[in-house]
Parts: sequence; C-alpha cells; structure tokens
Amino acid sequence: MNYSDAERISSYLEKLGIKESKADLPAEAIAKAGLIIFVTCGVRQSAEDRVYGQINNIWKKYPDKHIILTGCLAHRKDVEKRLRGKVDLFISVSNIEKIDGFLCHEFPISNFQFPNKFRNPNYKLPITNYLKIKPRYNSRYTAYVPIMTGCNNFCAYCVVPSARGREYSRSAEDILKEVRNLVKKGYKEIILLGQNVNSYRSSLGHPMSKRTSDVLFPELLQLIDKIPGNFWLTFLTSHPKDMSDELIKTIAKSKKVCEYVSLPAQSGDNEILRKMNRHYTVEHYKDLINKIRKA
Repeated sequence: MNYSDAERISSYLEKLGIKESKADLPAEAIAKAGLIIFVTCGVRQSAEDRVYGQINNIWKKYPDKHIILTGCLAHRKDVEKRLRGKVDLFISVSNIEKIDGFLCHEFPISNFQFPNKFRNPNYKLPITNYLKIKPRYNSRYTAYVPIMTGCNNFCAYCVVPSARGREYSRSAEDILKEVRNLVKKGYKEIILLGQNVNSYRSSLGHPMSKRTSDVLFPELLQLIDKIPGNFWLTFLTSHPKDMSDELIKTIAKSKKVCEYVSLPAQSGDNEILRKMNRHYTVEHYKDLINKIRKA
C-alpha cells in the first residue's frame, strides 16, 4: 500500500512542477533532491526504526534538505516530538492532495524557496479522497490498484485504524476503469491492495437504470476476471475472519485470479489471538487452509 501511495504522491507532485530526483543509487538521488518524502509504515518496530535512522542521517549530512513525513507514523504525537526540527511537515496520506495549497500558502514550490517551518497553525488541511489521484506507475509490467483503505478491526498491535481511519472502499466503476486502462496498456500483473481487501464493499451503478447494487469482494474479482485481455490478478492482504466460502470458490473458478492467497496467521495460540483482538481461532484458520487447498 505504501508503494502505491508513493506512486500517487509522485504523480501529484509532478503536476506541481516538482520532478523526481533520479540516480543509479538511492544515496545519489537523495544528494540531488531538494525535497524528500517518507511514506512510512508503523506496523513493525523495525520499519519505524529505519525511518528514524534514515531521517537522522539525512538531517546530519544534509541540513538544508526539506523532509515531509506521511503514512502511518505521520499522525503520532510521539513521532512528531522525536523528529521535531528534522521533519518540516507531518501530513496524512489522505490529505496529500492538498499539499500544494499548504505549501503555496508560505512559498512558491517550484523555486524551492522553503522557510524553516512549513507548518502554519492557522491553516487546516481538509480530508480529501487521495485515491482519485492518477498514479505514476513505476513498472510497465506490474500495477498496484488500491481498492480500499483503512480498517475497522482494531487489532491490539496495529496502528492502521488510527493512522488511516475506518474502512473506505473505492467505487467498483473506478476500479474497473483503472484495470481496463492498465490492461490496454499491456500490464500483465494487477495486484489489488487494501489493509483488508476481502472486507471490500462498494456500489455499482446499472447503465440502464438509476439502481445501484452492493458489490462485495468476490463479485469485484468476478467483474475484473471478465475484462478482456491476458493478465494475472492477485490481491493483498486478507483477514482470516473475512475469508468467505464464496471468496474461495471465486478464486478457484476464475481464470485470471492467481491461486495464491496472502492470509496472515499472526499466532498459533487461541489466547494470544484473543488478546490480539483477531476474532478467529487456530481451528478456524486451519479449516480455511483445508478449504483453500481442496478448492
């Protein structure tokens, strides 16, 4: 999801006249850049620690660089306190669409005339649908297509519901349009993304009437599977409690959906799963694996 978010951020900044710094090595690209954006993940401590380490190194070596931090760590007050003075702007991914208005409030972006602080306490960023931003795909073969964001599960160890908010599903029309365009351009691997893809629920309008119908994840896979073309369809990542019999049946019967399922186990102990607030048991998980293999 972070990879896909970065593609949208890159696309939007290009429209503002900010070009990506390119070089053979990441260190060379950083040395050439005037603005560095971190799209962060806070699920694992190791990922969080890498962010602190990289930002500290950049700040020490290039004190004139300007840094924006977005993603899961951007909303946390402890992270902001720890990186105060080193990161110029903390912004959620959902607000990235308005980054131009925020920055232009203080200075012209194209000339990189940055003040010491981006933050203006009197300016409040509105929440926008950043998934409407057309991404700049980094690959000509594989494309990541977010179908939903956020999470309603509130697992005890996870920051996603706080960082990304409650579940929000893109419309089926938008997803189908994006996939059709990708297939026409020759993409061979389409990867559907979401914090919990199999809880996807959206609406689909009917062209001959004003009626709409709910589309659940198995139906979305079926609709994409019908799109003409030669491509693979996969998705990340599933919650075991939402892995339905209908979804397993759809994967087995579809021609383009790969017979591959990302299904986190988390723990082999029911008491730990209960404390994690995972809402399934070891027995249920093993039963799912048997159903998937049988199908």
